[in-house]
Amino acid sequence: MDRDQQDVDQARAQTAIHEAIQANPALPGALLVGWTIVAEWAMPEGERKLARLTSKEATNWQVTGYLHQALFAEEPWSDGAAS
Repeated sequence: MDRDQQDVDQARAQTAIHEAIQANPALPGALLVGWTIVAEWAMPEGERKLARLTSKEATNWQVTGYLHQALFAEEPWSDGAAS
């Protein structure tokens, strides 16, 4: 797969993920403005790898902030269910 096709596929994935998250807001009435996802993949030969995908507009600083907050924030996590 060439680089242009990878970019198209990544943009499609970003759009679908954004729409799926926005359709299930963790906070009622909130608008999703950015996100990052870390996923583990098992390769055919058995090796495991991590991959990260971020929202289209997220800067490197934002992604760093999202990950830091997820790991070290003291406020409770949202369970992802709208109340």
